[in-house]
Amino acid sequence: MESVEPVVLLARDPSRTDIVVDSLPLEVQVLVASAGRGSIVHLRGLTSLLRADPRYRLAHYPLVLDTLLHLFDDPPPLRRVSTRDKSRVEAIGVALVCLHLVTMSHLATKVVHIEGSLFVVKVLPFWPKLWEWMRNIFYWADGGMDMTFNAESRPSTKAWILNMVSIQCIITESIPMSSANHWNTSLSRAILATPGVFLMLAEIWTRQPDRPWEEAVFFHTSFLDGSLTELINADVADIRALDDAVHNDQQRLTTSLLKPLQMAAYGGESWIRGYYSVLIVYDRLALRAPRLGAMLLSQTDTLLCIFQPFRMFTSMPMPSESDHRYNEIMLCIGSIYQIISRAFATTDSARWLLKAVSYGLIPCVLRSTLWLPSKMVDMHIVILRILASQTIFRPLLKSFGKALESKAVKDVERMIPQHGKFWEAWLMFTQQVNGMLVLKASFDRAEIGKVIRKCSAPECYMIEAAGGLRSCSACKVAVYCSASCQKQDWQGGNHRPICKFICESSGNLRLLDARDIAFFALWSEEALVQQCHKIMYLRDQALIKRASPTRPLGLLFDFVTCPPSTSIIPGPPWQLPSPVESKQPLLQPCFNIQYGRSTRRLSIPSTTSGTLFGWLHDPDNGKHPEERSVDDHPENVREIEITKYVAEIMALGLYKPAFHGIAGNEGHRR
Repeated sequence: MESVEPVVLLARDPSRTDIVVDSLPLEVQVLVASAGRGSIVHLRGLTSLLRADPRYRLAHYPLVLDTLLHLFDDPPPLRRVSTRDKSRVEAIGVALVCLHLVTMSHLATKVVHIEGSLFVVKVLPFWPKLWEWMRNIFYWADGGMDMTFNAESRPSTKAWILNMVSIQCIITESIPMSSANHWNTSLSRAILATPGVFLMLAEIWTRQPDRPWEEAVFFHTSFLDGSLTELINADVADIRALDDAVHNDQQRLTTSLLKPLQMAAYGGESWIRGYYSVLIVYDRLALRAPRLGAMLLSQTDTLLCIFQPFRMFTSMPMPSESDHRYNEIMLCIGSIYQIISRAFATTDSARWLLKAVSYGLIPCVLRSTLWLPSKMVDMHIVILRILASQTIFRPLLKSFGKALESKAVKDVERMIPQHGKFWEAWLMFTQQVNGMLVLKASFDRAEIGKVIRKCSAPECYMIEAAGGLRSCSACKVAVYCSASCQKQDWQGGNHRPICKFICESSGNLRLLDARDIAFFALWSEEALVQQCHKIMYLRDQALIKRASPTRPLGLLFDFVTCPPSTSIIPGPPWQLPSPVESKQPLLQPCFNIQYGRSTRRLSIPSTTSGTLFGWLHDPDNGKHPEERSVDDHPENVREIEITKYVAEIMALGLYKPAFHGIAGNEGHRR
């Protein structure tokens, strides 16, 4: 076992009295004293000695640490005009390099993360002064401080990069990789609690590609990723400031914030070793700041940087578990699964998945099952459930079907063991996709989606002609036959609040169109017949608790779960007009669907439900949803807008003849 230097043992526990440490040589003491007076030449000499010390002895002498820290006693100059001020700033820059080397030495000897150690005891009282100088050095631009995130007034010059690296390493190497463990210190807590640290480290993160490559870069960026993760987990207020900054300068700053991911994905073997820790930062950032996460994760470059490594990791020969690459690749694949799940929850999920499937998501998931140990099977199943929740959307359903028939999927499918949890989940997913594709084929053949829309202006009853209707350019929801109708609807105040809410709501998606509604209705009719006995049982159980319901109950088809589940729920405060006058079906079919970044509930009218499961008397039937008594919560406004739209489609009666003759419906109608 390698012996530990006495000076290092004493640095770990300065209270020990049983250790005798040799004094520094006289010439070194003179050098340190001169450096303490701000001599740039002697500070550079001290830098050389620290670099040349393989056993890190010099860095652990209290004299060295005290001398360097006292250089930060006086605050930074407000201006950098005089020669003296410029000299002080230059000396501080070299002192930061020395302090970086000292920090690295204490890290190498496992001193820096011990509470009560020399490093913690000495640096903690100086942290506020040290931080003031760091801010001044980092944010200084021509003419003064510019604290704008990633300001163009602070270009990445060679001198600026040197200061950046010193600041980066002093801060990040003082923070344990996991602040929840026993290495947490009063110094690391003080750093994590300092306002502005997160924003500075986030900018440093985006500027890592500007650094000249050296072996230490991977080491430094690993600590940087870990520190950012700790700060994000602590939910510091700076996260909101970064969110606002990117929102106000989206194109430039989104590009900047994607640089770490691009370097990890395409920078070569040295950079991709840290790929998993980079993805974790994006994942945590999207968790704490969903708007920022949506801006970052929805970018095409982001998907390319996720799926290019995913294809590479899952296509290469599997190393043995004793190979150091095995654990690294496991971590990378695991972080990819995590970021896919986060992107689904944060972005416009349907659009994101359309791109993801086109980039090879499904074959990558299949190949990774051959890589990852069986204890990680739940990660694969989560992705399959995400995909299955979207099969109700026809564009995604089509892309799923195309992927399942591809050679890439067929080839890997034959290699998967046909037993176990994943195989069961895979069969369930493929059967659901194939079943929905059969229904879609019937839907397309019968031209059920050929419905006609009505002008959204309240006083206009013009229906869609061959030329179609023009949609509102903001929300893409309301449609009009003419510019005058659109102007009337806006100036009359009918559409204005709805438009504003839709545009500001999570996801900012178009309203489900008539073909979507018709497809949901067809699926609902099929499900009512196929699940008749199950639904009757659920109805009877619900009626035990609600002896004489006066309002319809909801029959929920939940497509957010996999496979879609069916349950009885309380009915909404509004109802669609029933096809039967003065009656409402006892069970009102409705869907839970993943819509953008949130879950939407959509009701579908049905005579089949009333015929199979009973009716309720409803004297209000026939009123538009907005005429009924409901509160004006924004989510209710949104659901009413959807419900109005469904009501208009159904009221035209255009979809009903098309259902006739489709398997499962015709027999029931007779």
